[in-house]
Amino acid sequence: MAGTLREFLAGVLDRMGLTAEVVTRTEEDTLVLEIRGAALKDGTRGDVAGLVIGRKGATLDALQYLAAKVLGRHGAPGVRVVVDAEGYRERRREALVALAKEMAAHVLRTGEIEETDLLPAHERRIVHLACADIQGVTTRSEGDGDVKRLLVLPAGDGGEIDGNRGPRGGAGPGDGGGGDGGGGEPDDNFGNR
Repeated sequence: MAGTLREFLAGVLDRMGLTAEVVTRTEEDTLVLEIRGAALKDGTRGDVAGLVIGRKGATLDALQYLAAKVLGRHGAPGVRVVVDAEGYRERRREALVALAKEMAAHVLRTGEIEETDLLPAHERRIVHLACADIQGVTTRSEGDGDVKRLLVLPAGDGGEIDGNRGPRGGAGPGDGGGGDGGGGEPDDNFGNR
């Protein structure tokens, strides 16, 4: 299966006009495809890693979605796939954890609700889990579709939104948690006490 996905991803990169090494590794139930040393096929130099990663990881997310579809078509139940380039996913995870801690500290200090920018499910899950161990706060996703905002609220708020949003209102730095369809319920109960 790893060889099939490696060939598929290399083919997609080729159609994007890029050459790269695709290295696979397994982490528990996850197959990780790491794109390394991406270069333009015509020899032009520039921020090629940025092309592979995309704005806020959008290109990586699209490549990961396609790889997951290929994996699903080949019947690999219980196996997740992650596509990464030049360590972007770990850097993004670290930025989201720092953001979660900063937002939680603000909520604890002021009692105001904080919200992120729109985030995909796997990034919301990182924030939910980072806040889960912080006493006095809870989290909830809001919105429709796959990309939603995540709210950090004082624990015991009861989930009632009264418009008391924090002044920042955005996430700044730019497959996991579930969804709630925008009904205001906890997102897979991550971080809710």
